[in-house]
Amino acid sequence: MVRNVKSNHTASLRFKAHLALLTNYLISMEFVNTLNFPQCLPSILKCQKSLQAHPTPTHGQKDNAAKIKDRLRNDKNGQLVTCGIFYCRDSAAFSVSASNKLLCNLTVKCFEIGNKNIPLSVIANKNFKQLIKKRIYMKKIFVSGISGFIGTHITIEGIKRGYQITGTTRSQQKEDEVKRIIANVLGEDALKSLTIHHCDLNSPDNWQEAMKGCAAVLHVASPFPMELPKHEDDLIIPARNGVKHVMDAALANKISRIVQTSSIAAIMYGHKSGKTNFDEHDFTNLTSGNVVSAYAKSKTLAEQDMWNYAKGNPELKITVINPGFVLGPLLNKELGTSAIAILKIMKGEFPGMPKMGMSMVDVRDVAEAHFNALENEVSIGQRYALVDTALWLKDLALAILEVYPEYKNKVKARELPIWFMKFFAVFNPIARSIKNDLGFLYDVSNEKMKKDLKISPIPSKEAIQATAKSLIDLNLV
Repeated sequence: MVRNVKSNHTASLRFKAHLALLTNYLISMEFVNTLNFPQCLPSILKCQKSLQAHPTPTHGQKDNAAKIKDRLRNDKNGQLVTCGIFYCRDSAAFSVSASNKLLCNLTVKCFEIGNKNIPLSVIANKNFKQLIKKRIYMKKIFVSGISGFIGTHITIEGIKRGYQITGTTRSQQKEDEVKRIIANVLGEDALKSLTIHHCDLNSPDNWQEAMKGCAAVLHVASPFPMELPKHEDDLIIPARNGVKHVMDAALANKISRIVQTSSIAAIMYGHKSGKTNFDEHDFTNLTSGNVVSAYAKSKTLAEQDMWNYAKGNPELKITVINPGFVLGPLLNKELGTSAIAILKIMKGEFPGMPKMGMSMVDVRDVAEAHFNALENEVSIGQRYALVDTALWLKDLALAILEVYPEYKNKVKARELPIWFMKFFAVFNPIARSIKNDLGFLYDVSNEKMKKDLKISPIPSKEAIQATAKSLIDLNLV
């Protein structure tokens, strides 16, 4: 069919209008789920040429996209683009697919487009290229350590956002447990969005193969102590090895976007006595001569390794997340250190609360922050302390009693004298590990987190109470 110039112009406007509307709609609803969407734009725009040879359906018409789509080939770069504009039910809808072996694989179809009354000329003149670039969309991402407390919540958040998740566990048993949790929380269909490989932080095996086809990496896996380690290297060596193996595999797969899970333990220790206020400019000082726990050393050295690796490979785009004391809803009976502390309090294993405090964060905020960082280019090259306001441990106990007063005979909210704790530290290794923190409320700023990652943190008290509820629901107390 031959179309005149006016018809060609109208078709072009109509294409741009529908694309702009679709893009705006999808971004606002967080439906877009593609690999490197901005790079696909030049290919997509070529679709408008196909409309010059095909009539545009009238409003309300049900049509098959195959009847109106056209194929354009660019022999120079092997590009194939197909597109179609059609209508679903009574709402305008747009369907486009674009494939490029070097750039992207985009498929979007039959989404409702709102506000059909906006003049086409107005919409067509919008700078929808910049609209698309507001986020970096990646279809398939790699998450290490998905069987951990944080890792499982990140996996759930990722699947909710439409990502395909390739994750790692250490064993088949861990894999089965993760799948059980995902199916329980999101339904059996969610397992279609999950692939699991078995990898060990201390071994380079399988990492490269597991990462194939992924657009980004969330490196969450790190040894987390259930009790004081016999030797600090039990934590430090696997933490550092994990960074090396993950980064080597990412480079081998030409993956540049990395988000690492660190900790505020890599921020607030080893400083001069009396310093209690911290932000992202602070790094735990391992050379000060002050006592720094094995866990804090492992997180600090692993994060430093990440930044040093990035310096040697400038193509890498790194973001580091530094969560506080992570609490919140538990997904199974495999407890991390944070939940174990709450469990011991609720079981009455502590005669009182040491006079010390820390910054806490809900695991749901941690999961959200990872993806907000991944999807926002402003986070590249940055580290983010992820915390709510700091609380004294006495306030932690009171938060539990506020909703579970029946535990008043076990949960001891009274504050233990500092002299008593220092005396107790002579005999007890756990008390000895916190001796230098007594009397201090360590407060870490969350202003950068709120500004860049748009996280309004769940109050620490709510995170504490959610943990307590989970322990009760799981029949652990």
